[in-house]
Amino acid sequence: MLSRFYGEADLAVAYTHVTLGTVAAQALGAPLAAALLSLDGVLGMAGWQWLFVCEGVPTLALAGVLAARLPDGPADASFLTPDERVAVAARARAGADARPGSDAASKPLAGLAAAARDGRTWHCALVAALEAAVKNAIIYWSPLIIAGLVTGGGGGGEPAGATLTVAESAGRRALLSAAAPPPVVGAGAPIIALLSAAPFGVAAASMWATAARARATGEKTRLIAYPFALGALCLLTLALTVDASPAAAFGALLATAACVWAPAGVLSSLPAGFLAGPAAAAGVALINSLGNVGGAAGPVLVGALKARTGGHAAGLAALALAAA
Repeated sequence: MLSRFYGEADLAVAYTHVTLGTVAAQALGAPLAAALLSLDGVLGMAGWQWLFVCEGVPTLALAGVLAARLPDGPADASFLTPDERVAVAARARAGADARPGSDAASKPLAGLAAAARDGRTWHCALVAALEAAVKNAIIYWSPLIIAGLVTGGGGGGEPAGATLTVAESAGRRALLSAAAPPPVVGAGAPIIALLSAAPFGVAAASMWATAARARATGEKTRLIAYPFALGALCLLTLALTVDASPAAAFGALLATAACVWAPAGVLSSLPAGFLAGPAAAAGVALINSLGNVGGAAGPVLVGALKARTGGHAAGLAALALAAA
């Protein structure tokens, strides 16, 4: 969608704008969810029901707004003047004709075939899967890790004041703990929620800086590879300090978020650099689909290793390997 409005040189920054929305949601999500869950019993509704209503209804409403207002391209963008529409379309088309799938008459299946034939599509898909595995694991498990650091329970065992979802059997309890982190309750919950938002504030700043650097220099590959490699070292540091030094572990968590999220906009812009038209749409869909597989596997892998070892260190070390 963005590649219809932006040239290749500007896509990294444009994608970063979009991804910053996701990061902002992560930063605001924890305290917002805590506030909504505190409405438990109001108007006869459970806290989780308030959460679903207050976060779900605006999303559904926005879907209708997007369907009515979001243009398909510069030609029907009401916020552009006629001259701007021509200039923006020309900028976006520059260099696109030489990329696979640029023929506007291409059929969807032909676009998918063009994307699948390009090895770079699969390379990006693999990177996206590993990236999503690391990111989602951090998103799901960092509140519990932070809870252990704050309450003195350590990063490994269950922190004081934390409880697992009620399960009818030990087997079901183990399965639930491997699939998702237990909710954190008690007096320390507000400070835990605030600290859980901090990594995403750092992540937003690093994403913007990396995208700006990519736009200024035209470099992409190293701006993806180097942050991930550094993120692997930060994750390894976190694994080594999570049970020993709360301050060092929290610092390593912040550094991890900064490194792992930094290349997000640049990485998302890559497919538009070698695919165009229906092939670009199909390629992005393929990359995101495999990325979602990694995103689902990451949190479960950390949970399974935690259930097996009793701590987070093994799972964090596995994430370090994925980031590397």
